[in-house]
Amino acid sequence: MSDSSQPPFSPKDVTRMVSHMNEDHADSVLAYAQHFGQCRDATAATLIDVTPDAMLLKVALLNDEKAIRIPFERPLESGHDAHMTMVKMSKLAKKSLRVS
Repeated sequence: MSDSSQPPFSPKDVTRMVSHMNEDHADSVLAYAQHFGQCRDATAATLIDVTPDAMLLKVALLNDEKAIRIPFERPLESGHDAHMTMVKMSKLAKKSLRVS
């Protein structure tokens, strides 16, 4: 049984996830904002933070910018779980955006 007071990933892990997503998967971050964040007119998005419960994005709109919180279906349990969850969310968002 794990200690529930212990976070599932370290601040260093979060920094690595954020950098990786923004540098290598900007298309996925934008898709998260457009689909899950209901910001269809977003022109860009940047991942700011990842917690066990949600991801925080900064979203660029036509003449504005805002921060949005996108909750996960369930709390993340590890860095690997974060990776798998975000890949699944990316595929779902991109598929939905292609269809609509």
